[in-house]
This record gives sequence, structure tokens and C-alpha cells, in this order.
Amino acid sequence: MNGNMIFAHAVKILNISVSGVAIKADRKLNIGCEYTLTIAGENTRVTVKGIVVWSSLTESIQDSRSNVIPIYSAGLKFTDISDEKIREIFRFIKRRGQDKLKEVEIYSYNEQRLHVRVTLEIQENAIMRCHESYKIKNLSPGGMLIESYCPLEVEDQIPMEITIDGEKIKFLGRVASSFLIENKKPAIYELGIEFLGLTQRDTQILNQFISYIEKMNTSSSSL
Repeated sequence: MNGNMIFAHAVKILNISVSGVAIKADRKLNIGCEYTLTIAGENTRVTVKGIVVWSSLTESIQDSRSNVIPIYSAGLKFTDISDEKIREIFRFIKRRGQDKLKEVEIYSYNEQRLHVRVTLEIQENAIMRCHESYKIKNLSPGGMLIESYCPLEVEDQIPMEITIDGEKIKFLGRVASSFLIENKKPAIYELGIEFLGLTQRDTQILNQFISYIEKMNTSSSSL
């Protein structure tokens, strides 16, 4: 079985063009994964989807408790570009004002449009959302053991969902354990997830499915 988890992280926009964006985040972004980015400012809101084409550790900072937090930079190539979306991006650039623009670079040209990359002197805030799939290894009424490419930490709480017989079960998943599986490339993590906030309906669907799986396993082992 597979499921999905939904992330929302605050990030900084370093530069942006009609074809992609460079951002800075406090979590590693996996190359090849798709993310949804929402950039909101005064009278401006742009939402785009993009695939990570490069990612690297660039610096580290200390929080208020002196914990070292790694900071990553990443480049995303937009995947939902339409003429209307391009106009939205250019409106965003225009509304930032020339006093906030550090550099404007023309980097390619074709018969349809001029491509421009803008580096922002004042980094813009944005919210990044992504749907990451995971593989379910074990399932119980109280939680599950999954494999994921996401390096989550113990006590993280992530909106998650699984689909059983066409029925979506949505819940908040608390990370109870997190281990890196050795000798796997790209890196894969084994995560113990506790179910939080299951509705009565979803609990019933989950318990019925677990009972069905247990009966199937019992029947198989008796053959």
C-alpha cells in the first residue's frame, strides 16, 4: 500500500524567471520531487508547481536553543506553465518595484517570448507545499510503519492520507521513530507513524481493512 503526506514549509525566493525559481529552505528538497510554491505579497499572490532539478547544502544557522539548522538552496523548474501563469509571474516581478530588484538577466530568447531571470535584493517569503508518496510496510489501528524519501524527525506532525478501497482516510501523522535505511540510494527512511485525529468513520474503515488483511494472512498460512 502507498499513501501521501502533505508538507508546508516557509522558504525564501532567491531569484525567479518564467521557467523556474531558486529558493532557500531549512529542509533538503529531493531532486525529481514536485512541490507547490505560493508566493504572497502586497496585492500579489502566485501559485506554481515545480520539479527540483538541483539541491545543495549552502550554510547552517543556530536557533534560539543553539541547535544547528542546515540551510539548503534548490532550483525548481516550473511544470504548470501556461500563458496566464507567465503573466502572473511577470506581474509579481513588476509589483516588487525596481528598488527591490538587484539584477535582471536576459538569458534566452525565442520567437514567442523573452525569458528573464530576476534576482531579488530583498528575499521574498513563500510557502512551499508538496505531496510526497510513501510505502506502507505495516499497518495497525494506532499507526503504521512506512518507507519514505523524506528525512522527518521524531515528533514532527504531518497531514497524511491513505486510500482504502477507494475511500480516502485523512489524518495527522506523528513521527514516533525515524531511521535511515543503510546502503540505499537515494536515501530512504523508515518512519513509525502514530495516527492522530482519525474520525469515527475513518477508524471504522481502517479497522475493517486490517481485519480483512489478518483473515487473508491466516488463510494463506493455513494452506
